Amino acid sequence: MPRSPPGWASRPLPPPPRADAGKQIYFGVFTSDAELKDAAGNKLSLEEYRVRTAGERARLQEAAACELSNIGSAERERRRVAGLALTALTAAVAAAMVAGGADGPTRLGVFPLVFFAFGYTRSAQLGLCNIGNGGLWDVDGTGLTEIEDASLASRIRDRVNDMNVRGLLTSAAITAAFAALPLPGA
Repeated sequence: MPRSPPGWASRPLPPPPRADAGKQIYFGVFTSDAELKDAAGNKLSLEEYRVRTAGERARLQEAAACELSNIGSAERERRRVAGLALTALTAAVAAAMVAGGADGPTRLGVFPLVFFAFGYTRSAQLGLCNIGNGGLWDVDGTGLTEIEDASLASRIRDRVNDMNVRGLLTSAAITAAFAALPLPGA
């Protein structure tokens, strides 16, 4: 007789992110108001912005579709910087662990730092964010919008999931290798 899943596995998942025009993704977990301005720097309503930038927005969406990405250049840059900062922090913590003689199991504690440093860096490189699991992108300056082409949304979702799985496995391997390394002088 099949066993029932553990309690945590039967709880409903949190709702996926939703389209929220005018709100842009910020470091993947926050949103902020999109900067809706014309070339002269004048603030525009969402509708004015959409009308005045229709051609550029279509170009950005087409480029993202060809690349199978779902975040724009500003979010990619934020993620690149976060990845560099987290990589530096990870290296500093790892060096302190080695200098302090931390044993292998203790050195496994760098996993969250490795995971986020690798994840932000890879997300910046690929132009992907977990909003893709909800069929969303933020590529044209108007904020979180639904990817209208279901096939494209599916392909982006598959890439996001692949990035996440590979990131988890790579981070686990890096952390395990670090924990397995013999300490100097040991």
